[in-house]
Amino acid sequence: MVIVEKLLSPAYTVTVLNLKKFEPKDLLEGFKRRGFHIWKSLSGLDIELEIESFIASTYGKYVYVLKFKEETYLARGKEKVLRKEWKGPKTYLVRHVAGLKRLLLQELSLKAKLSLLLPQWILWSMVGVYALSWLKEDVLMSFLLTIFGFALNDIVKAVDYLILGYCNA
Repeated sequence: MVIVEKLLSPAYTVTVLNLKKFEPKDLLEGFKRRGFHIWKSLSGLDIELEIESFIASTYGKYVYVLKFKEETYLARGKEKVLRKEWKGPKTYLVRHVAGLKRLLLQELSLKAKLSLLLPQWILWSMVGVYALSWLKEDVLMSFLLTIFGFALNDIVKAVDYLILGYCNA
């Protein structure tokens, strides 16, 4: 991840933490002590306006989406925070403010997530069907495509970074 981060030089690093086992009070206090700005997500309001307000009123390179049992919080600050008991955080490299807004919208709104992921799924399923029909009889080419598929994953990340403004680290 460090090499990719150096090559892409992202403006922001977003970490999504699933903290259903933890109590918000203690963790949020720890983030505040480290200088983070905490924002409670209010699902009832316009989520896009809420995200724009969060981005405009906070600063720092590191953004955390803290998902507790019943509430979701956003935290933004200048330093990286990670603990061993936080298992499986999803980390994203974000290129610019528009990418940050798009990623936070995807994480906080199911409707936005579907509208952003559906075109990708349709495109890649069409590519897959075409590749399968083209490679149906050629075993060597299908084997090579499978092997090179791992390299294609990194290329897809780079394309996502350039087009969407963020990619999975």
